Amino acid sequence: MIDRVGSINVPVKGVIGSTPMTAPEPKPRCTECDAEIPMPNDVLPGEVLSCPDCGQEYEVGIIEGRVRLKPAEKLREDWGE
Repeated sequence: MIDRVGSINVPVKGVIGSTPMTAPEPKPRCTECDAEIPMPNDVLPGEVLSCPDCGQEYEVGIIEGRVRLKPAEKLREDWGE
């Protein structure tokens, strides 16, 4: 299940007949344009992922076994003022 900030629940394991199964992991979606955000299998906490459609950046976090994406902070340039 994905909420609006792109958190992903850990896949649910179950049994169909006598065959164990794992539910497919859902893809996170952009909060700005609702596009799917590609999630590499080797993603690390603190890594920044970008929406392929609008460019919104998300920071990866792992909380209680769940991968969470939160909008990355935008740093403003200091022009010495």
